[in-house]
Amino acid sequence: MSERDPIASPTLALLYLAQGHFGRARAIVEQLLARDPTDGQALVLARRLAARGSAQVECEIRDEQVAFNWRGVETTPDTHVVWVLTGFERGVPRMRVSSRRCDRSFGALERPVPWPRGAVSCCIARVDPEHGFVPLAVGPACTWG
Repeated sequence: MSERDPIASPTLALLYLAQGHFGRARAIVEQLLARDPTDGQALVLARRLAARGSAQVECEIRDEQVAFNWRGVETTPDTHVVWVLTGFERGVPRMRVSSRRCDRSFGALERPVPWPRGAVSCCIARVDPEHGFVPLAVGPACTWG
């Protein structure tokens, strides 16, 4: 988009924001502010984007389920929520690592607790051809049992 491109608007930035395309929303807002540094709508959107920060993920144990919640994720085909479960089954240590593609900026996922006691940690990550596994957000671990 050029600086004079009429498609760059606060409405377009809001659409990108609602869809979780934070980088695209930022680019539009930067373009709007380059055109007019006093544009009130663009200034408000810039503050919203700054306050939003980056991706967040958390997990909790509810009713024999591990519940994952994420928000603020800029989705791409290679963005995933990843979780690591560790625990004990009949006194034997166990570990599981799994993931699911993040196809929405905001989402939730539940999985059954696999063992009587254990712990889980989770993150949002992207697989980059040049840099490999790139964490975008890491949630606090939680335990059960």
